[in-house]
Amino acid sequence: MYFSTDEKNMLLDLFHLYAPSKKEEPVLNFIKDVLEKKQIPYTQDKNGNIICLNHIGEPLLSAHTDCVGTAESGAYVELIDIYPYGDDEIMKGIGNIGGDDKCGVFLILLYLLSGKPINAIFSICEEIGGSDGIRTVVQEVKENEVFKSIPYAIVLDRKHPGDIICYKNDYGSLKFEQALEKIGKDYGYKAVLGGCSDMNTLKDYFNGCNLSVGYFNPHSTTEFVSIADLYNCWEYLNELIEKMPRDLPLEEKKVYTPSYNSYGNDYYSKWTKDKYNQSVYGYDFDY
Repeated sequence: MYFSTDEKNMLLDLFHLYAPSKKEEPVLNFIKDVLEKKQIPYTQDKNGNIICLNHIGEPLLSAHTDCVGTAESGAYVELIDIYPYGDDEIMKGIGNIGGDDKCGVFLILLYLLSGKPINAIFSICEEIGGSDGIRTVVQEVKENEVFKSIPYAIVLDRKHPGDIICYKNDYGSLKFEQALEKIGKDYGYKAVLGGCSDMNTLKDYFNGCNLSVGYFNPHSTTEFVSIADLYNCWEYLNELIEKMPRDLPLEEKKVYTPSYNSYGNDYYSKWTKDKYNQSVYGYDFDY
């Protein structure tokens, strides 16, 4: 269903790694192993950020490697598994499973493994403000020839399905957002106002957005991932990179400074109602 068996095994291998902020080596080593086996060039800065700037004029994909961690999450991370659920599959474990943002990391790795040209940044410490992460990376690479040629950036770090965080968050121009929505219509994506992400830093250099990648209840013990929504993002991402205009100027941005919104579980009941018109036994909404 959706991804191949090998792809889902890679997804589970990634989710079985515990990587809270400042202790992200397991995920960073996983990424490097994938890149090295495929002979994809990369650099890693002194803080641990992994940077793949290899293709002039190609877009940038970005995701962060840390998660909000608890002792419970670390103790039981190997129990995370994928379960059938109606027409979907759900990835779930005990505690916060780290879908925020292993979902984004996974999709970027898939795209790199596809052999299609793309640039990528895997940043650290996003969950604690990113001082050693994306902000440091940008300062290191802002004069890089490839970085300066990037037409736009896509951050893969938004909860739920179907959200495009762009113009309303001052991430890109109105025309850029409209192009994202036009391509995303068939995948159920539309523009909304959202919380912060690494795009808050990247927006100063090019148009960009933050896209939903199918995780729910982030930063909580009831976090889960919809494999159908993750795959839907994968399909949208591929068409988006193929068809998105690369000559839209960085203009018409709406000045707005977002703050993190509540990471409550209000969306969970909507998700189950929309998909299956039922709730799921065993999910409580206590953090």
